[in-house]
Amino acid sequence: MLTEKLKSYFPILVILFLLGGVYLGYANVWLCVAAFVVALTRLNKEEFVFMMLMTGAEYFGAVARIFMGFTVIPQFFTYIVVLAILAQRIVPLFRQNRMVNYLFFFLLIVFFISYLYGPQHAYSNIKLVRIFLYGLLCFWTFLIYNEECNINPMKSAYIFALAGVTYIVMGVTVYRFGTPSSILDFGYFGRHVQQSDNFTLSYHTVGLAALYGVVFLLSPTDDKHILKAKSVILLLILLFMALISQMRQGILGIVILLFFRYIILMKNNTAYKMAGLLLLAGIGLFLINDVQTDAFKAMSEAKNFEEMVNRPYDKAMEIMEKDPWFGRGLGGYSYNGKVAYPHNIFLEVINEMGFVNLLVIIIVSLYAMKCNGFSWKSVNANGTYAILLLLAIFIRVNASGDLTENIYFFALLFSMGNREYLVENIEEYPCFNDSQI
Repeated sequence: MLTEKLKSYFPILVILFLLGGVYLGYANVWLCVAAFVVALTRLNKEEFVFMMLMTGAEYFGAVARIFMGFTVIPQFFTYIVVLAILAQRIVPLFRQNRMVNYLFFFLLIVFFISYLYGPQHAYSNIKLVRIFLYGLLCFWTFLIYNEECNINPMKSAYIFALAGVTYIVMGVTVYRFGTPSSILDFGYFGRHVQQSDNFTLSYHTVGLAALYGVVFLLSPTDDKHILKAKSVILLLILLFMALISQMRQGILGIVILLFFRYIILMKNNTAYKMAGLLLLAGIGLFLINDVQTDAFKAMSEAKNFEEMVNRPYDKAMEIMEKDPWFGRGLGGYSYNGKVAYPHNIFLEVINEMGFVNLLVIIIVSLYAMKCNGFSWKSVNANGTYAILLLLAIFIRVNASGDLTENIYFFALLFSMGNREYLVENIEEYPCFNDSQI
């Protein structure tokens, strides 16, 4: 009995061991990579495709940059592997979801039209190609995630936690971001950035891993599952990583997800909701009283919204005034053909495609959600709430990245539907078996 108990806690002990190395002086990137690869081998085909697309390409690109000096080839190879596995599923996915496939292709055509009247420089060319390729991969992968019942959300949470630990160890041991003076020192990693070619390691890299880990940890519809000791411990570890990252959108996103899952989505169980409130209260008191960090200071001392989100919007407002109806075309936010965007998906669409195309995109998106029968309590076939991942990505796309990355917001929006009818008993889903991790 004790052996089985220890076995079920083994994945969490691995994460604690790897993270503890940062504070005890034995941190090693190779140990992190080995744990990550072993975790991938425990996935089935559907889980593997999903995780490789969500974090695998970035992860192996980061590792390759350190040990081989290049990034693009591992990332490209990852996408090829994903496409090869998806290839046999594309036709069935199209037949089962014919209307939303047509609608997503229509969305891509809208982006293509905006490219035709845009500047057509180096950035816009790459932008269009990545929107099409990455967008379609995400769309098909999200369809599989929503329709397959053998995808374990706890495995996803664990792998994101491993990714976050690896990035922290990379920052400390390889790029010398700093070392913590104590377990409550959250300023050592801070706003450091290591960037070259197509690879960036920064506080955003760690913060996003923590945010998405929390999404999948909280996503099961079984209330008892997310209140288990193992789930709470992993949740605290992921929150700890988010504090290390000092990524404001990540920390804010986690707090919103906690409130939404533990309070809004609890199934009329007063005891569970009280437990959720106590957990939120404890985290809130800790953040307010014990965490004195740059992220919180910047937010509390900000004089306006732009300072709070650390995003200047002067250029976006200027473009909006001059070209309000159809924008400046895809990539038109950039004046010199280099990467440039307003770090907000809606401002980006307005600046480059105008209010007319924004309205078209909104109408098409709403119709796709109607076709899928989506509601805010929709349940995927794997027994997880669809809204939580959408919330996390929505926070992300309104604070960072451009359409080449944020196209996955639309891919998820067009693929979500209520799949609860596909199974008879949510609590008997195989994905809730912790021994599978």
